[in-house]
Amino acid sequence: MREVSLRIESWPLREVFRISRAACTDITVVVVEISEGIFLGRGECRPYPRYGETPQGVAAEIEALIPLLKMGMERDELNAMLPPGAARNAIDCALWDLAAKRTGLPVWQLAGLPSPLPLTTAYTLSVDSPDNLAVAANQQAWRPLLKLKLAGSEDLERVAAVRANAPNARLIVDANEAWTMADYHSLAPELARLGVGRIVVIDPDQFEEHNLNRQLFSSPANLGQAKVQAALERISAVNPAVTLVPVQEALSLENGAGLL
Repeated sequence: MREVSLRIESWPLREVFRISRAACTDITVVVVEISEGIFLGRGECRPYPRYGETPQGVAAEIEALIPLLKMGMERDELNAMLPPGAARNAIDCALWDLAAKRTGLPVWQLAGLPSPLPLTTAYTLSVDSPDNLAVAANQQAWRPLLKLKLAGSEDLERVAAVRANAPNARLIVDANEAWTMADYHSLAPELARLGVGRIVVIDPDQFEEHNLNRQLFSSPANLGQAKVQAALERISAVNPAVTLVPVQEALSLENGAGLL
């Protein structure tokens, strides 16, 4: 029979991590361990208040399934018992880990996937002053891909400081909802000049007489044109090397993950 343990841990960060909405000095995670004989599978998750999750609530969801996990519940049953979220993720990871150790096979092979290849991931620079970001970017300039958190005020100065001190890195910027559409329209061409590598333009609307004067990308020649198309044309003129992704639909909770 399996043994299952559950605990909440707090993992301190080396330094404060800031985004536009908040700052944190530690990460609270829920850890699940499932053992069968000499084999131990481990998984963890970070409950996220933005999605209505708390460490205590997620731990309670997992605790309710411990009797079934002890009796041998596997991943297909888990997916029917819990919706996608932190609790299911922690248990799912623990079960994958346990299966890999029990069989001696890597998870990708158990899942029927091709062998994984090296993948470039982004190193994130959190919100800070342009001067501090210049120092941070200089220290991380050897990395091929940097992700910069933005917050509204001084954002162009932040991006310029990072670009000047990490000239060869590809840049991703993430404002975490700190921008309005007007901010986006004014900042996107400047971000292209500063070498941000990929810009997603999301707007379901088209130019009409009643909204023409509200758009920085517009002129009377744009009447009837999709706003995303006008934005792409302006940004391409600034920097043709930028990868532009037009999305002519409204951003929502339902489609956000797929679009971004």
